Amino acid sequence: MLMEILKDTKEKLIVNDLEHSRVEQLKGVSTSGAKAIHSPFKVRSRGHPTTKRKQSKIEQIVKKSVAKARKKDSRDSRVKVYFELNVSELKVKMKLTTLGHAQSEETRAKIGAGVREGWRRRQQRLSVQDGCFFEWKNIIAESARKGSAGEYKLQWDSFHTQERQLKLEWLESIEKRKQMPKPKGNNRAPKSLEHRRKISEAILAKWND
Repeated sequence: MLMEILKDTKEKLIVNDLEHSRVEQLKGVSTSGAKAIHSPFKVRSRGHPTTKRKQSKIEQIVKKSVAKARKKDSRDSRVKVYFELNVSELKVKMKLTTLGHAQSEETRAKIGAGVREGWRRRQQRLSVQDGCFFEWKNIIAESARKGSAGEYKLQWDSFHTQERQLKLEWLESIEKRKQMPKPKGNNRAPKSLEHRRKISEAILAKWND
């Protein structure tokens, strides 16, 4: 930033010098083309009355910025040297090592209570924000579902509606199946005489054991 200011100021100073030299040349040259006669008295230029004032302001700005930068650099270097010299001493080192002190139980309890209260308030604030955000989303969703004048109402719960309808149909089919009359007679195939004899022999052998 400082380099840009200096560059801009330098360009303005060069332009002002060129204008000033041009004005001096025009003052010294006569209309007949004769050589200029230098007067011992200074003649005030009326062509650029604010040239000198503008130049002085620019110079003041540049000087202030340069002095400020130099002062900052020198201050930083002096602080750094002073800090290094002080830290190198033994007394300062011991003082820095014993700088802190243990807090009492009462102070710790107060600090802990303050921290917990701060966290409680923070959680309460966040919960209120979440609740407001949730309500805000629901309001926007409901208004979008209903639509404006001339728009049809959307059914966002169509999936749940179809699921309930299918479940009801399934329950109705079960009830109908229960109410249907059962066919009489045994559906199993009749057993042969050999199969019946084997079953009776197995039962008798089990009872004899």
